[in-house]
Amino acid sequence: MTWTYILSLWRPALEILILAVGIYYASRFVRGTRGWPVVVGFVVLLLALTAVATLLDLKVLRWLLGSASFFIAGGALVIFQPELRRMLGELGNLPLFVTTHEQRENIEVIIQTVERLADVKIGALIAIEQSIQLQEAVESGIAVDCEATPEMLETIFFPNNAIHDGGVIIKGDRITHAACISPLPNDRT
Repeated sequence: MTWTYILSLWRPALEILILAVGIYYASRFVRGTRGWPVVVGFVVLLLALTAVATLLDLKVLRWLLGSASFFIAGGALVIFQPELRRMLGELGNLPLFVTTHEQRENIEVIIQTVERLADVKIGALIAIEQSIQLQEAVESGIAVDCEATPEMLETIFFPNNAIHDGGVIIKGDRITHAACISPLPNDRT
């Protein structure tokens, strides 16, 4: 093998690697959401049509699939718009962009809240969303989107408050949802 042959292989290998990583993370992000069955159905339909057109040598159908690829991509953007917005919003919340100081401040807020609530014997369920998404719990809750402070958390868990039942979800330094009902685990041993 010559050096030029080896150099000519690195570009396709890099493209395949980038596409594989992108597809993996996109499917991992969408899995477990309401859009997941739509994604599976969409991909199965496209693969089935492509396989039938190739196996039976249906030139018009292959041409239509090739020509309609732009419109299929546009349709996918419209259909999966909520998932795409959420995925792009998650990019700014990656741990890469969060400093240790900010994480320590968030922990201090929770510690202060728990100490205050323990003094007055009020329970609280606080979930911190990090790499594992809490999509099922979020769907049952109420969107709050406010800064996570001990005062705000105390207000949410005050017994006469309308949203005190259930838990809160904290993401970064924000309370994203309140009154969330956490799903029970599937395996009860």
